[in-house]
Amino acid sequence: MQAKRPDVQREIDRKSYNLGTDQQAATGSLADVLRNLPGVEVSPQGQVSIRGDSSVTILVDGQPSPLFQGPGAAALLQQLPASAFERIEVMTNPSAAFRPEGTGGVLNLISKKRLQSGREGSVSAKGISTGGFGVNARGVYVSQKLTLSGTAFANRNVVWADLASARVVTDPGSGQVAHVSAPTAQTGASNVWGLTGAASYQLKPGLRLLGDVTYVRNTTRTNLANSYASSALTGPLAQDYLAQEASSLSGPVDAASLSLVRTYAGQDHNLTLRAAYSDYRYPVDDIQTFTYQLPAQANLYQDILDDLTHRQVDLKAEYKAPLTLTTRLDIGYDGQLSEDDSDNVDRLGVSPASAVIVPALDDAFRFDQSVQAIFATYQMRLGKVTVLPGLRLEAVDYSIGDAGMPTLDRHYFEAYPTFHADYQLTQRIDLSASYSRRVNRPNGQEYDPFRVYASPVAFRQGNPDLAPEITDAFEAEAVWTKGAAYMSASLFYRDHQDLVSNVTQDLGGGALLTTFVNAGHDRVTGAELAVNAPLAHHITFNLSTDLFWNDLDVPTTAFERPSSGFQATLRPKINWDINPKDFLQVTLYATSRTLTLQGYAGPITYVAAGFRHKFNDRISLDLTTIDPFNTLRVKNVVTVPGLIEDNEIDLHQQQVAIGLTFALGPHPRQGPKDFDFSAGAAAAASGGGAAGGAPGAAGGAAPGP
Repeated sequence: MQAKRPDVQREIDRKSYNLGTDQQAATGSLADVLRNLPGVEVSPQGQVSIRGDSSVTILVDGQPSPLFQGPGAAALLQQLPASAFERIEVMTNPSAAFRPEGTGGVLNLISKKRLQSGREGSVSAKGISTGGFGVNARGVYVSQKLTLSGTAFANRNVVWADLASARVVTDPGSGQVAHVSAPTAQTGASNVWGLTGAASYQLKPGLRLLGDVTYVRNTTRTNLANSYASSALTGPLAQDYLAQEASSLSGPVDAASLSLVRTYAGQDHNLTLRAAYSDYRYPVDDIQTFTYQLPAQANLYQDILDDLTHRQVDLKAEYKAPLTLTTRLDIGYDGQLSEDDSDNVDRLGVSPASAVIVPALDDAFRFDQSVQAIFATYQMRLGKVTVLPGLRLEAVDYSIGDAGMPTLDRHYFEAYPTFHADYQLTQRIDLSASYSRRVNRPNGQEYDPFRVYASPVAFRQGNPDLAPEITDAFEAEAVWTKGAAYMSASLFYRDHQDLVSNVTQDLGGGALLTTFVNAGHDRVTGAELAVNAPLAHHITFNLSTDLFWNDLDVPTTAFERPSSGFQATLRPKINWDINPKDFLQVTLYATSRTLTLQGYAGPITYVAAGFRHKFNDRISLDLTTIDPFNTLRVKNVVTVPGLIEDNEIDLHQQQVAIGLTFALGPHPRQGPKDFDFSAGAAAAASGGGAAGGAPGAAGGAAPGP
């Protein structure tokens, strides 16, 4: 009898986690399943980080996806269904075959696929105690030459949060100090729906054409009741007011790609030509009415429209070949052309009827960027040792254009070397080491030099002189496996140069400016431990923890300061197969106080649990709960000269969800018996699938890294 393999498998440059045993994978969101991966954190607001680094690239079947770019990425991650994906690859040190964006690493979402002729599908629906819901359906048809797949989903997430903000503000002119209370009560809802489709057709033996399309729309409505009360009775800090705010967003995300794959004799031997287009738009209309108690003055009505549009073209040519039985070559070209347009239109007055456009506050900004790259990796096995060196060369051109200002044109060139080595010490123990150079490029809004008005006491401004953040990452790991038991221990070191960070600056009079700076070095040294072990009959214990030391070495200025600190995350999980039909999972999420450039974020602790009952091979019921003990709080503290700010957020995420899943087709789909790391090999074996950048495509993965 063959022992069951663990739910995590390794390749030389990545780890792959099977979602089949994750309780949240059936009816939960992508954010829910990502929280269960070792080293990966997802904040309550949906921000993803790996080992404390929030610069993370998320791919779908090895290709970029517009869903996980831009200001709406965090919200979509909490809404998109996880059920369309079979596994997730985590690359903390990706090879040169992948784009270097994302100093924290890369998450690659692998779609469910069918390798044999036939059809299958599923439909699931869930209701949430807070008033939200989710429905999604997927289907796939595979014949000898043609593969068709598609998904449809709709989700509603109800937002309810309370923010308590306390500030101690010093006026730089008079030296006057004021204690400010600025609480906010937030309510609203986010609605996301989308469609994806993918197709693959065998033109002739060894030649396939693949294509996919994606359309997702995010509509969010939020109401906020704000207040501002200062202890100062005179002077610039003497402000007391109430502000009723209504914010709305309705933005589409579109994507389409076309690939031509030529397969040759030999394992994973192919040439792929790919062209893709994607765009997203996030128009945010924010309306506020300020009612002043101090100083005595007329009310202020403001209507602020901030419209961001992003368009991108991706071109790629990649050739992968086994040179000998023990060597492999991967070479290619990777190009990216992107364009950002940002428009701000502000209307101010004492009432909606009197509000007029204020030209001095309006801004039209344009950011264009071209990234042209060539890359190569060479994998070689020498006995028990496998090495994978790689090199990526990139030329970047970008231009910054702001209304009334001359266009700034910039260029830089960077080499991104990578190296991976793996040594099989024994049949059960593997040792590995890796290095990669990564980059975090500023986005268009971080470059925009115009001071954008948000309210009389809040402004935002970019910095056209920002340099890209470069990270050198080193890692060593030991892995032990025995049947379903698994243990890994890693040591890692990251050196972040020219940190791109947002900082808060006191403008005086109670007004704050958020801007961006390159802030020296951040050196992170840490260890990661992951354990998966059977405790008793049908009970499995899973533990992942990260311990690391942050050392921020920055110039001491008005808005940042050197600091260092210890951080830790802990994620124990129990899986219990009660019987063949019932499954229980309980997970604890705990994060220590986290260092930031200007202060710290407080610790977070909460529990998630789920129960699944299979009525038969086609119908299953899922019952999940998040934060049943109501312990989830978010705290952020800023401490800089002239300003101390303490923000505590209660997100009211305590909830219970009930979901049903129905398997469709002549035969219910069985879970994967093993892991398939080679997308190219899978496509060759099945006649090819179609996924590319389409989230949730179920037809298979286009060949790629």
